Amino acid sequence: MHFQWVTKLMAMQKDTFRLPAYLLILTMLAVGCGGGTAPTTTNTNAEQGGSTEEPAGESTSEPVASESTESDSVLVQVRNGQKWIGDVPLDVWYDDPLAVASNTQVVPGASLPAGGNNGAMAPAQPNPMPAETETEEPAAGGSTGWKSIITAAALDKEVTDIRNRLNTDLQNVGTYNRNYLALPPHLATLAVMAGVAKEHPEDFRWKDKAGYIQQLAKTMNADQLRTGAGSYRPLREQFDNFLDIMNGSVPPGLEEAAADEPIPDTTDFGELMKRLEVASKFISVNGGTEDAMKTNAEKLQHEAMVLGAVTKILNREGFGYEGDPGFDEFVDMLVKSSQDMNEAIQAEQFDKFDLARSQMGQACTLCHTDYRG
Repeated sequence: MHFQWVTKLMAMQKDTFRLPAYLLILTMLAVGCGGGTAPTTTNTNAEQGGSTEEPAGESTSEPVASESTESDSVLVQVRNGQKWIGDVPLDVWYDDPLAVASNTQVVPGASLPAGGNNGAMAPAQPNPMPAETETEEPAAGGSTGWKSIITAAALDKEVTDIRNRLNTDLQNVGTYNRNYLALPPHLATLAVMAGVAKEHPEDFRWKDKAGYIQQLAKTMNADQLRTGAGSYRPLREQFDNFLDIMNGSVPPGLEEAAADEPIPDTTDFGELMKRLEVASKFISVNGGTEDAMKTNAEKLQHEAMVLGAVTKILNREGFGYEGDPGFDEFVDMLVKSSQDMNEAIQAEQFDKFDLARSQMGQACTLCHTDYRG
């Protein structure tokens, strides 16, 4: 049976439409092996025993004009001006289907229909590389970072204020005798500011000499101060060295603190508590109203930053509170409140400042209750 169809198709190719050879093979395969559906003509269906139904989508049966001269079978038919081979329109066939099937080029802008791409594999897309993100190295002052606690300008101002205070109190033995008891908190704070300066990411005029200042502060506060010239003269000598450094020169033979010298080894915890008390009292008294906050904004900001910087180093090894979760919590509370006060002053948000000021007072009170007794 198959050979009979092939013979007829080849005859049509020669005498009628000269169909490509591959179309002959496709037509033969469409017929199938025994009992398959033959081309939809009455005569052919009768011979093959197949169905006599019209092609799908045809709602009416009309006489079909045939261009074939064969009487027992019509392979190519014309229906409504369109050529058909059985149930398939002639114009759906490519001239070279194998070449088309082997072409895997992706058409720009084309998209695959939902549910697949008829077996064709889309070109593999490389996984996008994750965007590189810059990670900031933890600051030496802790996870919060010194820059967010105290600015370089505030560090410089605090050290300058201490210099001016010492210059007044150390004019002579008489001024020293009247003020010597008030000097240790300033000297302890000077050591902390110099130590923080070595770790601070910003640059300022005396940062490269911070080690000398730290060592001088440690020396000046090493012995208990007493009235009289015997205590005044060595203190004044060290202070003169400090003045030279602040003026840009380092006296010959002056000892410098090691770069990695721990801040607690150069200062005194009890004296630092006095400096914190001064800062907290100033903030409480001079920031009670919105007008007061705005009027004293510059000084309030400075005291808040000094409060945060001094507090930040209190739980470092050497003071005796390292590894104490309760003390760490108070340190974090106080540092956070100092940052919030500073931000609120800059933004002129009194409500936020007042809340942070209240949290500062609460942290101080709870800490004193638990650790001072």
